[in-house]
Amino acid sequence: MTRRVLASFVLVLIAMIAFVEIPLGLELASHEREDFRQTTAAAAHSLAASAEEVLGDADQQSGATRLHLHAEAGDSVVVANRDGDVIATFGPALPTAAIVSALDGRSTTVADRTLAIVDVGDGGTKDGTILLARSSEPLDHRLASLTVVLIAAALGALILGAGVAVVLARWIGRPVDGLRRVANEMGSGNLGIRAAEVGPPEIRELARDFNQMVIRIGDLLTGQRAMTSDVSHQLRTPLAALRLRLENLRAEAPADLHNDLTATLEEINRLSRLADGLLAVARAEEDAVTPEPIAVDAVIAERLALWGDLADEHAVSLSDDSEPVAALLGPGHLEQMLDNLLSNALEVAPAGSTISVAATRDGMSVSITVVDHGPGLPPAARERAFRRFSGLSDQDSRSAGLGLAIVGSLAKANRGSVRLEPTAGGGLTVVLTLPVAEQVTRSGHRPG
Repeated sequence: MTRRVLASFVLVLIAMIAFVEIPLGLELASHEREDFRQTTAAAAHSLAASAEEVLGDADQQSGATRLHLHAEAGDSVVVANRDGDVIATFGPALPTAAIVSALDGRSTTVADRTLAIVDVGDGGTKDGTILLARSSEPLDHRLASLTVVLIAAALGALILGAGVAVVLARWIGRPVDGLRRVANEMGSGNLGIRAAEVGPPEIRELARDFNQMVIRIGDLLTGQRAMTSDVSHQLRTPLAALRLRLENLRAEAPADLHNDLTATLEEINRLSRLADGLLAVARAEEDAVTPEPIAVDAVIAERLALWGDLADEHAVSLSDDSEPVAALLGPGHLEQMLDNLLSNALEVAPAGSTISVAATRDGMSVSITVVDHGPGLPPAARERAFRRFSGLSDQDSRSAGLGLAIVGSLAKANRGSVRLEPTAGGGLTVVLTLPVAEQVTRSGHRPG
């Protein structure tokens, strides 16, 4: 914004200088030249008046030489009689050809001098001619001084205008940039940030309205998360009690009711998983993240070791292709994300397949991929996969829980991202991107 305002001010000032100051300078220069010409002509007329009696005497040449007493220093004066013959000259010498040309009316300039030619006589009688040539050096000095003044005024106007433009742009731009940064922070999930109420009155009013909006949104989200957390937490106890009663009932129920009770218990377990998932999502969105360097390869190795027994039960292999790399995120968050991704992958991975996990550094980011060879997801389902209860597909058991929603919430809370891609040959690839951190040891701690 500062550059745009500065450029606008400078362009306006340049236009004003071009359309106002330059014509003004030309007009003043024209007046100076005309004034100098008239001053020279007045001096010539004064000499002509003094020469009337001189040229009327019998000894014209002797009388003409006395005219230098009436001329100013530096003026070149040529006195000619009525026949056009030069009878006297004084002052700086003029070229003979220039004198003849001027007396014949063929020239009005001589070198760097301004000419004035006046006839001497009274009553229509011409007794002679006075040729006065005055140096234009004083005029040139005045015009040069005028040019310097105008240029200085133009530069001063430009500097002053640029200074005002910079101050004005910063006065307006800084609060706007601050408001933009606050909006970005708010979009990243930081609802505790507030915009500074500075700058022009309109910007201050906008900042106040924005802060009120942030407070209102924070209150709404806090209430929503609290309700989700409370509902999920309160559901867990009756569901656990109901599951216990059904398990006891199934143990004593007749054989013809055994299948129905088993199906009922599976639905109870599904409701419990949903309640746990809602609680995890609420906590992921509510917890304030204090990022710290985490050894991603160490966490991946740890989680794969913990999930190894379940993978063996499904006849699925787990592969770790991670390089030593560290990410900046909240403690325990990577474990939650990997657990949900591995749980989803194991639910859909066919027997004999391999689930591959890899972590690599890509510039200022850490990329973690979890690859399975299950049924995969169509493009439309991949787009809405991270929404709660999105209903990915009837065939994919991932639609029954909130695992991907938890992963998406945690990734966003840690200033990362997650996306789904099809696996070559069939299946689904989850790509988790997190901010890179300084290298740490495989134990997860900083070196030293």
